[in-house]
Amino acid sequence: MIKYFLFFAIILCSISVLMCVSIVTPPSNFEQINAGTIETPFLISSLSNLKWLSETQDVWGCDEIKYHFILTNNIDATETKYWNNGHGFKPIGIGRINTTYNEWTQIPFMGYFNGNNYTISNIFINQPKEENIYKVSAFFGTIRESHIVNLNLEDIVVFPDYINAGLVAMVYNSSIRNTSVSGTVHGNDSTLFIGGFAGLVRDSSLFSIYSKVSIIGDDNFNMGGSGGIAAALVDSTLHNSFFHGNKTRNAVSMGGLIASSRNSTIKFSYVASGSKLPEMAAIVSMIDENSVIDNCFWDRQVTGLNNAFTILPKLFDITPRASGLNTSQMKILSTFSEDGWDFSDIWDIDPNINKGYPFLRR
Repeated sequence: MIKYFLFFAIILCSISVLMCVSIVTPPSNFEQINAGTIETPFLISSLSNLKWLSETQDVWGCDEIKYHFILTNNIDATETKYWNNGHGFKPIGIGRINTTYNEWTQIPFMGYFNGNNYTISNIFINQPKEENIYKVSAFFGTIRESHIVNLNLEDIVVFPDYINAGLVAMVYNSSIRNTSVSGTVHGNDSTLFIGGFAGLVRDSSLFSIYSKVSIIGDDNFNMGGSGGIAAALVDSTLHNSFFHGNKTRNAVSMGGLIASSRNSTIKFSYVASGSKLPEMAAIVSMIDENSVIDNCFWDRQVTGLNNAFTILPKLFDITPRASGLNTSQMKILSTFSEDGWDFSDIWDIDPNINKGYPFLRR
């Protein structure tokens, strides 16, 4: 009898492994008094906990209640490619438009997520397609009044949707600091915005971030905006960032950092992308007269680009400033420090790290 029991137990375990489906599991401190507060944040220590967060809208927060989460381990999310009938990880925060009725539906994440300098790797997102429904796709779909800090996403894969990005598709009234993304984000003829780090950023702050994402469009991808960091920056700031990814195919506006900037400030950022798309602006494609762009650089040799910007208004309060340099100049500390970059607390440079380009200390 025991032999039969062991036999079936082994078979069940084997099936579980083959199916590669983690069970939704609340954090270990979920029942603890004051769990989810700044003093006692929810502990995200496993892929099962992460699945719980992505599929439990009740803990995404609202205007009255905002929960705190902290990552306590590195998490390998390779198995997400098998989740939800092959559609993968469900973004944390929802955004979608029904084109039949022209209706937007948003259920944003409204909370605090501290990555604690750990890494989540191999997230796979390929949301199911529905007729006349267009969605946002990224690790975080939509966030509002949120704070994301100290998080690394590695080797994320996001398949085409309406607004696509690596970390977060739509950002409202939020701040993101000390965070990085690498992997691949895809676009197609239905994609409005695509960004390596973020899609649409409004009334928000991005500080000390970078993207090493490859942005890949299919043969029909020739619309909307594409940016190595973000597609659109509106009433926002981007300070201390870089883009080391790649882009293929064209979009209406393409920027090494940002596709379109409106009433925003971009400083202390650089691009060393190997895209070499002649239509791409090295820094920002489209800029309005209220945007401030300063202390920015790009590698002319690696990018193959000669122009920092594509479309500029005739009048500016402050003339945009960005410099294209050769590769050797981009790997010298004085190039940046003489232009006001902070190499005491924010940036560092080492010939053996980040291909010799400046990197963020974190």
